[in-house]
Amino acid sequence: EALLTAVPSLKVISGLYYDYEDGTSLNGDFHEHEDGVVDVPRITSGYSPTDFDILRTYSSLFDLGIFSHFIHPDDVLDDERGAILGWRQMYSDFDALFENIFKTYPQVRTMTATSGGGAVQRSQYLIPYVFENPMMLEDENRTININLDGFVDTAWLGLCTEGEILEVQGGEAYRISSDYWWLHAQQKNMTVVIGEAK
Repeated sequence: EALLTAVPSLKVISGLYYDYEDGTSLNGDFHEHEDGVVDVPRITSGYSPTDFDILRTYSSLFDLGIFSHFIHPDDVLDDERGAILGWRQMYSDFDALFENIFKTYPQVRTMTATSGGGAVQRSQYLIPYVFENPMMLEDENRTININLDGFVDTAWLGLCTEGEILEVQGGEAYRISSDYWWLHAQQKNMTVVIGEAK
C-alpha cells in the first residue's frame, strides 16, 4: 500500500514467491490484482545457486513454465551471498545455471519483470476448453481440439499425454519429459494429434 501511495504509476511488483521463515517478506503468486497491479515474484536469486535453488528453478519451470530470478546489486560485495567465492567463480556459476536452463528448455523466452507482467495477465485470463474429436480419429491416433477463450496474441499451456504428439495446428509443441509437453498456441483454436503411447 505504501509503494502504491508513493508511486501510483507502479504496475508490476516483484516480491518473493517463497516466504522467509520469519514471515516478514512481501509474497505473491503470479497474479493481477483488482487494482491492476501484477505480482511477478522472484523464485530464486544470486549468482551461485544452491542445490535447493536448482530444485526450485526446475520445479517452477516444470510446474509453472516460469523461471524468475533476481540479482542483488551488492551480491558481489556480500560474503554471505557468494562474494567470498570471487567474481570469476560467481560468474561461472551463474553462466552454468543459464546454460543448463536453455539446454533443457530452449523455448524459454527472456524478459524483464515488467514484460513478465504482461505474460502473467495473458495467462491469468486465458480459459482453455479441451475436447476430443471422435470423428477425426485415424488408426490409433487421438485428435483433441483446444479453444482458448481470452486469447490475445500468444499463449503457453502444459499438456500431459502418454502418446507422442504427431501434429499441432495453430501452434507448436515442445517435449519437456516423457509424457509432459508445452504447447505454444499461436491462434485461438488449436488441433493436436496424439499417437499411441509407447
